[in-house]
Amino acid sequence: MTNTTSPAAKALEERRAASYHGVVELITRAQRSGHLHEDFTHQDIVILLMANAGVIAATGDAAPTAGADWSATCSAPSPRPAPKPRPG
Repeated sequence: MTNTTSPAAKALEERRAASYHGVVELITRAQRSGHLHEDFTHQDIVILLMANAGVIAATGDAAPTAGADWSATCSAPSPRPAPKPRPG
């Protein structure tokens, strides 16, 4: 159980909120510049983190840098703007 009245819990919540707002701002800026699909949301970050964890778990000792390699690929600049989402 977490005591939400403790100073440590308050500090953790402040950092979590700041991180969330930073991610939302980053997504918005990337979308406005055409480097990220318009339908990408902050919830997609969770999927990316889970996928990266799966890559790390699946490759284990066989490819110790696979997770970092995959993360670098996902965060690399796109050579062209992201396509507009299809309607419907």
